[in-house]
Amino acid sequence: MPGTCASCFLIGRLPESWIAPAHLLDLRARVRCRHTLVEQFSSASNMPGSAPKIPTNHART
Repeated sequence: MPGTCASCFLIGRLPESWIAPAHLLDLRARVRCRHTLVEQFSSASNMPGSAPKIPTNHART
């Protein structure tokens, strides 16, 4: 387990606060943005009249 956060914590070498590297901060921001967009899409699609109407009497070819 050398080099992991858990091992550093166990031997007292993990700082109290840790700032994630830039690529992780970017990834977290993207995940938050996607989560927000999915929530907005879901709430919009649950509103009456927002879903496209599917014709019930369409002709088959």
